[in-house]
Amino acid sequence: MSRRDYVPQDESNLAQWADNLSTQAIVSGNANAMGWGSLSTDLAAAAAGIASAVQGKEVARQAYLASVAAQDTAIANALGLIRPMVAQGKTLPTATEAIQKTLGVWGTEIMFDPNTYQAIIRSVMVVGNGTLQVKFAKALGELDAVNLYTRKAGQMAWTMACTMVRSPYLFHVNLTTPGQPENLEIRARGVVGNDEVGLFSDTVAVTVA
Repeated sequence: MSRRDYVPQDESNLAQWADNLSTQAIVSGNANAMGWGSLSTDLAAAAAGIASAVQGKEVARQAYLASVAAQDTAIANALGLIRPMVAQGKTLPTATEAIQKTLGVWGTEIMFDPNTYQAIIRSVMVVGNGTLQVKFAKALGELDAVNLYTRKAGQMAWTMACTMVRSPYLFHVNLTTPGQPENLEIRARGVVGNDEVGLFSDTVAVTVA
């Protein structure tokens, strides 16, 4: 009979496992029973290194997510200034097509093909208590909604979590263990009427807490 690998794949459990091993490996009874002898201190140090590395990854991940969120806010604030000024300028008779093209504010017509359109997730931000803020595109109004799919990191199967109509959308994640961070992957697909269309978006990884 085969056994599952004793090293947890989920990083939150991996850290706990490594911390326990680093403590128990240097207990003489355990070390002697396993035949480790003086090498038990090396094993304990290696396990402690795993726990420290996992914790370091989580700190780095949260710092990265916070940095990305700050830059998203900066972009949104800047566009909040630019868009109304451009919209007002376009109403003037002096704002010719040539000038708008020079400024880069002349929009080009986009042909929507429901068969080849790839859904777009603009950003995913953790806003606390297991809640995510998801910003997404609706193909300039060609989509009626966007379906959100999720899975835990390392899993194969996706689960359709919800249908998002307005962006940004707040989505609550049911954590396996409340209070413990969980690595999640997210993707989306466009909806027209009652049918999904086009291609899935790129996958976005996020740590939910």
